[in-house]
Amino acid sequence: MKEFNIKRHYSSKHPTLYSPAGQIRKDKFQNLIANLKKLQHKQRTQLDNVGKASFIVSSKLANSLKPFAEGEFVNECMLKVCSVLYPEKKNEFEKISLSRRTVVRRIVMMANDIKTTLTDRMAGFESFSIELDESTDLSDTDQLTIFIRGVDKEFTVTGELLALQPLKGSTIREAIFNKVEKSKAFVDEISAEYDDISYYCEVRCLSKGKMLKRFYGFRNEIADFMQINNKPLPELSDPKWICDLAFPVDITGYLKD
Repeated sequence: MKEFNIKRHYSSKHPTLYSPAGQIRKDKFQNLIANLKKLQHKQRTQLDNVGKASFIVSSKLANSLKPFAEGEFVNECMLKVCSVLYPEKKNEFEKISLSRRTVVRRIVMMANDIKTTLTDRMAGFESFSIELDESTDLSDTDQLTIFIRGVDKEFTVTGELLALQPLKGSTIREAIFNKVEKSKAFVDEISAEYDDISYYCEVRCLSKGKMLKRFYGFRNEIADFMQINNKPLPELSDPKWICDLAFPVDITGYLKD
C-alpha cells in the first residue's frame, strides 16, 4: 500500500482525528514529553542515591580507620542481606560501587570538598587562632595535629583540623616550629588580613605589642561579642579607658620600630 493512498484516506475520511496540527496530536506529544522527563528524573534520582550510598560507606570506612579494600567486603555483605530481606531490590544494591579504587576516589573528593569549604570560611575570618597537639599513630610515629578556630563578621565560630604533620628527629621544639611555619602557606592562600600567627612566648617579647594592637583594632567587635554573650565589658565603652589603652599600644609600636 502506497504512502500517498494512506495519507489521502486519513486526510479525506478522518481529517479531525488525524490532522498534523490537531489538538489530539499536540496532547499526545506533550504526554510523551512528560513521560520522558519523569523517566529521566527517576533514573537520575536512582543514580544520585547510589552515589550517595557509596559516599556514606566510604566516609564510615575512613572515620573508622578501616582498610579501603574492606569496601568490597561490605558490599558483598549488603548483597547477601538484601537477597534475603529485599530480593526485588537486589539490582539496585548491585549498582553501588565499593571497590578499593572507588573508595579512595570518594575519600579524596570529600577531603577536597572539606578543604574548599574551610578555605572559603577562613577567607571571611575576622580573627583566628591555632591549637597544637601531639599524638602517636599506629606505627609509633609522633604526629603534630594543628587545629584552627576562627570567627567571622556574624560571630560564627568555625573549628577544624588544619593539618597533620609527622614529627621526626630529636629536636621536637624545632620540628614543631617548622611545621607551624609551613601551615602559614595555607593562610597565605586565602589572603588573610594577618599572614602570621601571634605567639605567647618569653623569647618573642615583641608579640605582646602585636596582641595589644590587634586587641585595640577589634575593640568594637569584642565589645559586641561580649554583649551578645551577656558578659558586657563597660571599659570598652569608656572613652577615658580607651585613651589609656591607646597609649601602651602606641608606645609598644614605637619600641618595636
